[in-house]
Amino acid sequence: MYVLAVYTEIIERTEDNYVGLERPIVIAYYRFASKSTSKMTTYWRNRMQIISNDHKDLIFAVSDADQFNHQLIEYGFHFNCKNRLESDAIVVAEDANEVQYVLDTKLDTNSLSKLINKFKDQELNPHIIGIWPGTRRGTPSDQIIIIGAHYDTVRSSPGVDDNGSGSAAVLEMAKLIAQNNCKLDKTIIFVLFDMEEDGLKGSKYFVKDYLIPVEVIQNGAKVIAVIVMDMILEHDSTRNSQSLGIIANVLPEWSAKVKQNGYRGDFAAVWARKGIDTKLYEKLEKNWVNKDKYGLSLMAPALPELGSEVDSSDKFRKYETFMRSDHASFWYPTQRYMTFPAILITDLGPWRKNMRHSYHRSTDDTRNLSEENLMFVKNTIDSVLNTILDYSKGKCHK
Repeated sequence: MYVLAVYTEIIERTEDNYVGLERPIVIAYYRFASKSTSKMTTYWRNRMQIISNDHKDLIFAVSDADQFNHQLIEYGFHFNCKNRLESDAIVVAEDANEVQYVLDTKLDTNSLSKLINKFKDQELNPHIIGIWPGTRRGTPSDQIIIIGAHYDTVRSSPGVDDNGSGSAAVLEMAKLIAQNNCKLDKTIIFVLFDMEEDGLKGSKYFVKDYLIPVEVIQNGAKVIAVIVMDMILEHDSTRNSQSLGIIANVLPEWSAKVKQNGYRGDFAAVWARKGIDTKLYEKLEKNWVNKDKYGLSLMAPALPELGSEVDSSDKFRKYETFMRSDHASFWYPTQRYMTFPAILITDLGPWRKNMRHSYHRSTDDTRNLSEENLMFVKNTIDSVLNTILDYSKGKCHK
């Protein structure tokens, strides 16, 4: 820890010293002084200095955004666009466990002070995003595939199926892509959302404040596919293990297929808007492995394309259950003129036998980690990876 008589030192964090710096630490990334940015360099240092004097128990540092561009990409920011950091900065607070928390508003003394107070009071949610750059990353021809799941659970439940299963699948796919050094012509964003159980707040924020302004508008990238996984653990091939719940009258053709199959819960369901996301489903279905054992079942409500077309009439109210997971944040962002092709993969949770009495309860625990269920999760991971590679003309080197 740095001990100073009057003022807290603002450290210049470089490639040579950053490994040895202690945590917790607050870092401002911006483009360092040049003829065009010297005033901004002084400005950001001054903002940090004002706040640091009230928080001498923390280390404060500045980093050259160009030198640490690789880390900014890990945090979900891409600053090859020269204009961004000549008038702005990104602030990251990192705790003793090296978990990062990112300031989600423009940096000024007010916003920085709020961030640090919440950081010290442990009131922040971590920023969990990983980007595997495609060969066209950083150009207007970049295309993005998003693989996501929520990692939160309700207070009363360990959340092994809901949604430890989906979170584990996202992490495993990211690990496999990296370990095998896959070369893809599409950029893959792996993201874990918080606060799904509190009105999809995490995914709504991700779409509204990161995906649209940074990736789509600033970087000019196109999002071609979003695959969200929420509860993908439960597989049951016995008769009458799958109930229809409120879906029975909403999707009668799908319900008839479940009935014909003896009400067996031996499939992964895919939620997609009819005629809008179905091409994405077809790509997944093409790459789905072991179809005889692990079925794939499309559930496609006749929902509109844009949020501006959704109203509260009975026409759409019957489909409300299809809006209960993070895929809906991509279907209908707060920017109501936009939409993204997105599907949800799910075991249908409380409508499947063993989860009927475990959904959002203390029994959603490790007792559900049977070999059969784990192989079901593996099948989903393998199939989604195949879909990524198919979309991306992927080649892996291990």
